[in-house]
Amino acid sequence: MNKEWKLALLAIISRHIIHTILKVNPKGSKAIVDSDWYYLMALSSIINNTLNRSEYLHYGLAKTGIEITQIYEMIDIDDSSVIDFDTYYTHTSYCFKN
Repeated sequence: MNKEWKLALLAIISRHIIHTILKVNPKGSKAIVDSDWYYLMALSSIINNTLNRSEYLHYGLAKTGIEITQIYEMIDIDDSSVIDFDTYYTHTSYCFKN
């Protein structure tokens, strides 16, 4: 993973954490240590990946999914990383809807 990609990922993760903190308005007094930040960053990354995958599936933007086995393992199905933006705009833009 190159430096620009890491920086972009960190920005997305940080934005999600800040947005959540502002929405929830925590009142705790515990100091957050490095391990707490790493945990929050990992959770934020998982949440963002799940939201993106949900959008891809909902709008048919990419061939992606998750298979859940009988023992509740989650296996990524990622046939294509190419996103069909035309399909996305068709489904989400008001000007394309009848």
